[in-house]
Amino acid sequence: MAPVWEILEFTEPEESEEHLRTWFIEIPRGAESEEHQGDLYTMDIKGWVVGRHARATAVELVYHNHVIRTAPVRGPRADLAPAFPDLDPSLDMHFHSMLGVVGLRPEFEIDVQAVLENGMRVSMAHIRARHEPLRTGYDPKIRPIVLTCLGRSGTTWVMRMLHHHPEVVVYDRHPYEQTYAKYWMHMLRVLTQPADRINSYEEETFHNEIFELGYNPFYDVVVSQQKEVREWFGREYVERLARFCQSSVDDLYATIARAQGQEPPAYFAEKHQWPNYIPVLMWEIYPQAKEIFLVRDFRDMVFSILAFDRKRGYPGFGRPEGRSDEDYVRMELREMALNLRKSWVTRRDRAHLVRYEDLVFNPEDTARGMLEYLELDASPAQVKQLLAGGTDESDQLRAHRTSERPEDSIGRWRREGDERFRELCNDVFGEILDDFGYSEVGYVG
Repeated sequence: MAPVWEILEFTEPEESEEHLRTWFIEIPRGAESEEHQGDLYTMDIKGWVVGRHARATAVELVYHNHVIRTAPVRGPRADLAPAFPDLDPSLDMHFHSMLGVVGLRPEFEIDVQAVLENGMRVSMAHIRARHEPLRTGYDPKIRPIVLTCLGRSGTTWVMRMLHHHPEVVVYDRHPYEQTYAKYWMHMLRVLTQPADRINSYEEETFHNEIFELGYNPFYDVVVSQQKEVREWFGREYVERLARFCQSSVDDLYATIARAQGQEPPAYFAEKHQWPNYIPVLMWEIYPQAKEIFLVRDFRDMVFSILAFDRKRGYPGFGRPEGRSDEDYVRMELREMALNLRKSWVTRRDRAHLVRYEDLVFNPEDTARGMLEYLELDASPAQVKQLLAGGTDESDQLRAHRTSERPEDSIGRWRREGDERFRELCNDVFGEILDDFGYSEVGYVG
């Protein structure tokens, strides 16, 4: 079988010796080693670790600053006795973690860190690798349009526009946030992951969790020792499940189109309001996908979020309970904006950028640009139909607004709130806006 993944760079930090007596990643290794690639959608990471001042209890795999897998340090290593005769031969020092690469970026980085009994986390290795795209053998009939965005950025407006194109199917329900394909992409990501005994479920107990399923509890380090079983779980099953997910998406959206009186569509469209692995995986298994990044001056977005939360009487948009406005801006909203920028920089070569302000002040050219990117009819009549559908008045749309007119919502961060809060918003978001074509003063048409 052709390799699925390969190691591009492998480093082990010498400074970790201050807290680790010994450690070694046996698999994988750097490009000079035979252990630098694999032909399954699973990467084994195994070796040994011994703490210097505190016992090593677990090993974590960190991806984009998030722990995505945890493996216990469990089992002695008799082969280390000659090199470390003072170590207790029964000491737990062995670890083995299995990482599924489905849903990771095509080129990705993993930090391997030891968890010590005193709570300290110590770096053991940094791995930079790449993986081949998952190819399912299924020929999708309906292509995805992913609207990547943050809340209060005009998402409902754009989704209404797409809904009114005859070749795009969007489930007709305000505020157009039904993400059926996202459900199946999440299923694919989760169900192809090998067992994680600490963060997910055991073989004996998973059936008791009727509201959750979790990682595959049967694809573990024991089963993986049988070559045929390992290849089935690590490759055949992954591709078979991906085909099922794609065919389910096709069938559902074809059914929705018929129910809404549409001809067989070319696209389905879904909004995605938190950049993570969903668009990455969508691009991977749908090479002909399209992605529209919808942005708005983040400073205006802040004031729109706060106004909308006051209007409906409860907080949303990822705001933790009890968080002050200032801390919410510094923490959650800044992280969202940074993630959106990183996603745009990563995929700008094949995605299309739409700014909310351009929709307001230059709607015809903005709509035409979207249609041309989607390779759909961009005639004046079709542009007019799209814009009419997006601005069609309804009680639901009026309730969704926090400004009387769209024009009034632009530059509101300069007019509302106190000077200290305005300066905070400018400090937090000013630099991030550069990559989306905004100047420090705001929108430039």
